[in-house]
Amino acid sequence: MQGLLGELVRRYDADGVHLDYIRYNHLAFGWSEEDLARYAAGGVDTEHVRCLMEKTFYGDAPDKETICRAFREGDRDVIRLSEIRRENVLAFAEALCGAVRAEKSGITLSSALMPEGAYNDLTFSDLHYGQHYADLAGLMDLFLPMAYSKAYGKDADWVADVARGTLRYGVKTLVGVQAYEGGT
Repeated sequence: MQGLLGELVRRYDADGVHLDYIRYNHLAFGWSEEDLARYAAGGVDTEHVRCLMEKTFYGDAPDKETICRAFREGDRDVIRLSEIRRENVLAFAEALCGAVRAEKSGITLSSALMPEGAYNDLTFSDLHYGQHYADLAGLMDLFLPMAYSKAYGKDADWVADVARGTLRYGVKTLVGVQAYEGGT
């Protein structure tokens, strides 16, 4: 990806590069043997976290909340897991942005962001996506939060709240609104 982006800005007169999907998809993903080894090396009790994941997402009666509650209550392993996932996302973004800026220093860099990062409670975004607006603020010239109101069952006021929440990170913001599947 670094080579591809470097070549792109070297060969073409690009004004900017937009990075989409600079995140994990969901907390249920990112559990390969390499991931588990990285989490364990970072101090995470992976068996404890696995049990929390089981209660949250799997088994006979998943509650969708156990691991989030553990995060909010300061569970050391869950917080460290979140930090490692954030570090991974940030390192990936830094590598891509560095490759682009090495070729063209004045180029505009933007990123599509999940809207949960604009909320006051960052539990969901930190755990599921590892995507933290504050981490990316130093890299990007423009944030594009994906305020897809219909997908979230929200209204226009929510879209405005996402925009305001994003602006607090000091990065120019252009809000992405839903224009598919009946979005208005």
